[in-house]
Amino acid sequence: MSERLLWITHPACRLHEMGRWHPESPLRLAAIEARLEQGELWRRFTPLQAPEASREALLAVHAREHVDFVLQAQPGDGLLRI
Repeated sequence: MSERLLWITHPACRLHEMGRWHPESPLRLAAIEARLEQGELWRRFTPLQAPEASREALLAVHAREHVDFVLQAQPGDGLLRI
């Protein structure tokens, strides 16, 4: 019996554009997924759309100060360089 694996993602991940200088990009995600789809391992994945994390869920794994900082610092549009 083979184990199932979760492929957790969200369409918003494809919109996460950090700029040309940053390795994280929609193209990187697409390349990883395309490569996985070519192999045998892909058939073991169960896709799951990631839900929006609640504040309580964030506080379960991050310090309150960090959660507050990130939520207050997020721009309405564009990039924020810290």
